[in-house]
Amino acid sequence: MPESARPRLAAALPADLLSLPVRAAMGEPRALALWLGLALTALLVAAVALAGPFVRAAMRAAGAPATRGAETARTRFTASLASALRRKEHRLLWRDPWLLSQMGLQALY
Repeated sequence: MPESARPRLAAALPADLLSLPVRAAMGEPRALALWLGLALTALLVAAVALAGPFVRAAMRAAGAPATRGAETARTRFTASLASALRRKEHRLLWRDPWLLSQMGLQALY
């Protein structure tokens, strides 16, 4: 393939970076560690960026009030609804640890 036909992205990136997933799949330790590090970083960035909207959507789906003022006026508890949801999920996983693997399998399939 002539140089002019290459996409600009491929021309801008070094060949080592483009072959990183292939080298990681072949079992090269340095490439595998770098690829896993990049994947973990992407996961953490996505989790941090989407945690707030996900919790708000879960609270609305559960029927929680949309505003914080209404939330504190109606409840006698000091904990927020988000912390109550997290506490409930942790308690559920503590009671049934196999549930986490079952959810993981469903997400995988």
